Amino acid sequence: MMTSFPSLFPCFHVADYHPKKAKFSNIKVNGNPSFSKSKIHEALSHKKGGVSTCTRAYPSEKNPTNPATMLTKPQNYDELVHGLITEEGGYKQIVAIRAYEMGPDKAATIQTIFNLLQNAAMCHSFFSGLIDGGSLTRGMRRHNLLWVVSTMQVEVHHYPAWGEIVEIETWIAAIGRIKIRRDWVIRSHLSGVVLATATSTRVLIDTKTKRVSKIPDEVRAEISPFLIEKQALKEDTSGKIEKLNDNAKYASYNLKPMWSDLDLNYHVSNVHYIKWILEPIPQEIMKDHQISSMVLEYKRECRTSDIVQSLCEPQEDAIVACSKGEPFKCVHLLQIQGETDTKSGDIVRVRTLWKRKMSTMPCST
Repeated sequence: MMTSFPSLFPCFHVADYHPKKAKFSNIKVNGNPSFSKSKIHEALSHKKGGVSTCTRAYPSEKNPTNPATMLTKPQNYDELVHGLITEEGGYKQIVAIRAYEMGPDKAATIQTIFNLLQNAAMCHSFFSGLIDGGSLTRGMRRHNLLWVVSTMQVEVHHYPAWGEIVEIETWIAAIGRIKIRRDWVIRSHLSGVVLATATSTRVLIDTKTKRVSKIPDEVRAEISPFLIEKQALKEDTSGKIEKLNDNAKYASYNLKPMWSDLDLNYHVSNVHYIKWILEPIPQEIMKDHQISSMVLEYKRECRTSDIVQSLCEPQEDAIVACSKGEPFKCVHLLQIQGETDTKSGDIVRVRTLWKRKMSTMPCST
């Protein structure tokens, strides 16, 4: 039976808020009486109990620090992001779909889904104490190592509507010799219906040699306590994604990264790739169809000096499929413009499955 959660509302009005006095008693929800942090904790953990609040160090002239390193010790609960480290070692977070995260159909976009996944993963690693403010474990920093995403697979069953409350759960699902697997599930907060599932693999790169590194024992020991051996979805077995050429049916050129597109490592963020991937898709497809599954193979990073082109080739006649209301597949490629003849110019190869948009949200009742 689904546990009944207390209601959370998408619009928050903050009165007399001060970062050093971050208390929920100062926050009013749509003008209604404030909800207590114990209720948030109960909503996330499905049980009553005490709440461990965050301990943060704030920058000063004597001790300047990056805001990303404000957490001074691991916490099982963070009241500012409605997140909870679970007893198993995973992470749950409750969020509302905000107005700026929706598209013309008043539902979350595929970019919003990727942002939710990325934020939950970052919160899990950070609030558990696994990583520092620079997204590295202590062992990774000592060995000059950096995580990079090598593959990602996302399946979206229903796109949450504007204002809908969703629960995101994430965990480390496997640790291999050179890579780890992270999984996610996004559910409707109200009904418990699964909205989306995702999995990704990450490898360690030696920042000096730029080569894939074996996971050191020290790093493995840091990660192992958070391992939960379950899978949100089965890995795609369709084989490698084919490489497109300049004869692709749809294409966009001269895509230039902006400073706001960069991630913590000064590379274009994975989420921004999604925007570029969709750039050449005709509006008649985008208007009535949405991505139901997406498989991505990351090949190289993209920097601010790179000029990018986005190619798309429907594996069936997409226009005919659209007119019949049938699903269809597309293959996509982002690559550095001017390096089209070699694999070294490929940034990410993608396979998508498109389905007709649903007129109602069955998960919102």
